[in-house]
Amino acid sequence: MLDKPKPIPLYLAPLRPGKDKQKKMFVRVSDIPPEGMDVEIEELIPPLDPAIGEVIPVVGPATGALSLEPLSKGVVRVKGVVSCALMLCCSRCLDSFISEVELEVNELCAPLPKGGMLQGELKDAFGYIHGVIDLTALYTSLLYSVLEMKPLCSPDCKGLCPNCGANRNRESCGCDKSARDPRWEVLEEIKKQLLGKDVA
Repeated sequence: MLDKPKPIPLYLAPLRPGKDKQKKMFVRVSDIPPEGMDVEIEELIPPLDPAIGEVIPVVGPATGALSLEPLSKGVVRVKGVVSCALMLCCSRCLDSFISEVELEVNELCAPLPKGGMLQGELKDAFGYIHGVIDLTALYTSLLYSVLEMKPLCSPDCKGLCPNCGANRNRESCGCDKSARDPRWEVLEEIKKQLLGKDVA
């Protein structure tokens, strides 16, 4: 008689068995002892998909350590640090670069009520259902809050030449830097007219 297949452990379950290498880390609240527990993080996570902008690849695994402290009525405090590397696009020169992110986690997790919305002091807490906290979703959601609107490959990035589009970090194009963008001429004319009226 064949042995029954062992169930996938709750703590590390594939997103789509047989298709993805990424795994999501879950913790059953009832398994957390009164004194709390520590969880080591080392897992591949899916690319970030912000509402505005391009998909951001995550390079390599996310690593770190989280401590889980049970409070009361199913509320759990999760603290720790998770690190990962993101592949970003420089807003000046448009080159791709890797940005190391160290995310400090200090969040309350609370069971979602039947209405699906947390209220009062727990309105900003991370909600969970069926007595299980999705740690991957928790710290991944926090990554969105640290994304820069205009990431730079370096603070002194020279950007692209507005005339020929050359990357000024890698080459000198020889374009006349004093040349003005013709699109500003209309605004310059309006400015002259307004200044003329003020003088009059």
